[in-house]
Order: sequence, then structure tokens, then C-alpha cells
Amino acid sequence: LVANSVRMPDAQDPQGLTRAGLATPRQVPASVLAFDTRKSTAQSQLGLTLDQRIAPEHSIKLAAWNGSRNITQFLSTTIGAQTPATSAGGVIDLDRSYHGLDARYTFTRKLANGPFIVHLGTSAERLTEDRRGFENFIGTRTGVQGRLRRDENNRLASNNLYAQAQWWMLESTALHAGWRSNRIQLRSEDRFIAAGNPNDSGSVSYSGSTPVVGILHNLSDTLNVYASWGRGFDAPTMNEVAYNPNSALSGLNLGLQAARSQQWELGFKWNPQANTSLNLAVFDAQTSNEIVVLSNNSGRSRFQNAGRTSRRGLEAAFEHSFAPAWQVRSSLTYLDARYNEAFTSCYLTTCSATGTGANAPRLVTAGSRLPGTSRLNAFAELLYKPKGHWMEASLEWRASSKVAVDDINSDDAAGYGSLAARIAFKQQIGSWQLTQSLRVDNLANRRYVGSVIVNQANSQFFEPGQARSLLATLSAQYRF
Repeated sequence: LVANSVRMPDAQDPQGLTRAGLATPRQVPASVLAFDTRKSTAQSQLGLTLDQRIAPEHSIKLAAWNGSRNITQFLSTTIGAQTPATSAGGVIDLDRSYHGLDARYTFTRKLANGPFIVHLGTSAERLTEDRRGFENFIGTRTGVQGRLRRDENNRLASNNLYAQAQWWMLESTALHAGWRSNRIQLRSEDRFIAAGNPNDSGSVSYSGSTPVVGILHNLSDTLNVYASWGRGFDAPTMNEVAYNPNSALSGLNLGLQAARSQQWELGFKWNPQANTSLNLAVFDAQTSNEIVVLSNNSGRSRFQNAGRTSRRGLEAAFEHSFAPAWQVRSSLTYLDARYNEAFTSCYLTTCSATGTGANAPRLVTAGSRLPGTSRLNAFAELLYKPKGHWMEASLEWRASSKVAVDDINSDDAAGYGSLAARIAFKQQIGSWQLTQSLRVDNLANRRYVGSVIVNQANSQFFEPGQARSLLATLSAQYRF
């Protein structure tokens, strides 16, 4: 039985900075202060899992969950931008409730030379969303909740069937296979109908099957090699369909299609000694109807499909214990993510489908990098954990290469490296386990861009990384 609840009232939203604004990274755009941009979130969830063996070779697992999520977000949408009758206003107000059930049957027995395991299951989830939009001003006063501009009830139903099998056909070789069938239905009922804002009620459904197969082979007691292939199905999320791609229209983006992908991976896992391991994998993923950001404006995102994309790369990880209490860990990821087909992008506030010159849609050429992705990411850690594991201390280094900020690759957030240190202590007192930890991030207090807002309409792409910061935690766990 699991229960959790989170409350985050009035978290401030500094939004992003332009390239020139990065010279003073602690500043915020004037519109952020004028509209007091902020977001309040509350979520509660209750879940129950039952795992029962009903015979030596047969078992069942049931999982059920129920939850709610409430969000109120004040955007920096200008008063003038809310003049059109189709505007959703500058305040987002969401009330979501959801529940689901997953049922799985497992059969296990020895077949020929090794164990054979089959999982058969079904899952279903339902989500109800009341989405409202309000103006973020009353008269000349901004940053307050004003008139209602959007009101709709959205219902989502997801039903899935799946199967998975694993068979050690030889003592040194295992086969894996899986299949999943997905069907998602979304219905929207528009409850805000006014002059110039017609009834936007509608529905859409998505369906797809995702098979996967793989093989694992033990070349020796210390070296495994594997290969896998699969297809992917990525239906749009509620957030991705929330706004029509045409800013002159209201209602959901019911024309957004599901993305479909095909990927393979080859790799090996090597343990030359008990205290050393090395993992290496190469991968390739090809996607059609990729779901990408059309525009980001004042904290509100619109999405579109952008044709075919590719992601190719490799991942490596290394661990070594050079003394009983000392260990080094490191990893490296190389990712080449690109658009394979040309398309047009129209994310600037001045851009329109019929615009000319600087206001015309821009061509995204085939071969452009996917924005928001870095080609290289690296991690290294020196870890100290004495016998008994009563304490743990480490020094971490993370690095990332430059990141494109928009589809046309007009600018980049520079690459960076950052150091962090942490220390934690544990005590066992009867059935209680107590933990205290202290962590310092960005030890050198470097200035860097931590993330980007892709296709930001006012070129406010850059979100400065955290300055030197301190995090202290205390936790207590009781075992029955």
C-alpha cells in the first residue's frame, strides 16, 4: 500500500532570458514581474499492489491506483494578446482525477535446457480533466485572476494488452520477446461557447502495437553480448494537445498524430574482475511523425508533427573499486539527433503563415539538430563508502556539450561542466533507519545555461543554471 501527497504553492516562474540577458543571469524579463508568473501544484495518490503465487508455476499480480492533480499557473501573456475571442486567457486552471488497474498472470517452468517465463497482462486507465482559462488581469491590475475565457471537460481512456516471454534456450543463450497493444481515446466537451469562440467539442483516438525481440549470449563467465529490436508508439500527452497549433483558433489540438519509431541496440557487459565492470551499447532509433514544439510563448506551449527524425549514438559506463571503501564510476553518452525531413517552423511572435521577410515561416532543413539535445554528456564520481555503509561521501563531475535552442539551429546554449559534493550518514535504531545528508552543487559557482526553452517566441531561450547551492535532508524510515 502506497500513499503520497505533494503541495507546492506559488512556485515562482522566472521563464527564460535572451542571449543579451545572460550577462545578468539573476534578472527576469519585465513581463514576469508585471504578471507575477507563478505555478501552484497539488497532487495526491493512493496505490495498492497484490502479488500472489497460486501454484508452483502460476502467479498473479494486481495493481490499482487512484489520484488527483490540481494546477494553477499564472502566465505572462500580455493584455493585448488576450483580446481575440479565441484566446484562452493568461491563467491555466486544471483539475485532474485519474484511476487505473493492471492485472498480470505469470507462468514459469523449465523448458528444454532452461527456465521459460511468460507474462500475460492487461491494463486500463481513466483520466478526467476540467480545464479552465482565465484572464490574468482585472482592469489595469495584472497578475490576478480575471474573467473566464476557457472551460472544457476532457476525458481520456487508455486500454492495453501485453505479453512478454523469456527463455534460456541454451545454458548460455536467452531469448526475449514482447508485444503490447495500445488504444487511447480522448473526448473533449466545450463548455465555453461565445461570439467568435465556437463549440470546440470533439474526439480523437490513437492505437498501435509495439513488438520487441532480443537475444543475450554469455561468451564467457565475465562477458555477455546482446542485441535487441523493437517498435515504439508515442501518443500525444494531454499537455501536448492542450492548445490548437493555430493561435487564432481555440480548443484542443485534435489533429496531432502519434509518433511511431523503430529502434535497435547492440551491446556488451564485461566484468573482467569482481571489482570492475564495463558496459557499452550502440543504438539507432528512427521516428516518423515526431512530436515537436511548434512554439513556446509566455509559458504556454503548442506542438506539431515534424516528419522523420533519427537518433544514433552510443553509451558507455565504467565502474572500478580500487580499495575496499573506494570506488570510481563514470559514464559517457554520445547522441546524434537530427531531423531527416525538411519542414517549416513559425514560432516567433511576429511570424504568420502568410508573413513575408522576417515574419515568414522559416525552413528547417533536413539534417538540422534536434533542439534541446546535447551531443555529449559525461559523468564521473569518486565514491567513499566504508565497511558497514554507515556513511557515504562522493565528489561528482557532470558535463554537457552545447544545445541548439530552436529547430533552425539559430543559436546554442554553450556546453558546461559542474562539480558537486555530497555526504550522508545512516543509523539503524531498532526498526528505525535514520538518514542525514548534505549536498553542494556547482562547487565552483560557475555561470552556465542549465536548460533551454525550445522555440521560445521572444527568443528568451536560455534558463540559467543554479548558482552554488546547498541541500540538506533528514529522513526516517520504520520497517514493520
